[in-house]
Amino acid sequence: MRAIFEAQRAAFLRAETPTLDERRADLNKLSAAIGRDSDRLADAISADFGSRSRYETELAELYPVRAAIRHASRHLGRWMRPNTVTVGLELMPAAARIFYQPVGVAGIISPWN
Repeated sequence: MRAIFEAQRAAFLRAETPTLDERRADLNKLSAAIGRDSDRLADAISADFGSRSRYETELAELYPVRAAIRHASRHLGRWMRPNTVTVGLELMPAAARIFYQPVGVAGIISPWN
């Protein structure tokens, strides 16, 4: 697991901050992969549950993920836009902006049932 994390960190440090188009392309690739591999995903989930309807898996697992991807893709431009914030009176007439950008990688281990 540490090797995977270190590989991700190295890849992050090599890459520049992705553009809006690159992020949308990545989301589209993820959605296409889920659509392309939906049979395999449904089979794996069914095996995990001991037996589960493919339609239930599509409705409860696959559709919500693809809907979230579509939502993120539509709103990504606005989410990436810098946000102007006010500064304290002592700093006037200065202006401040928050630029949203990735700052690193995170390893998340989560139980799933």
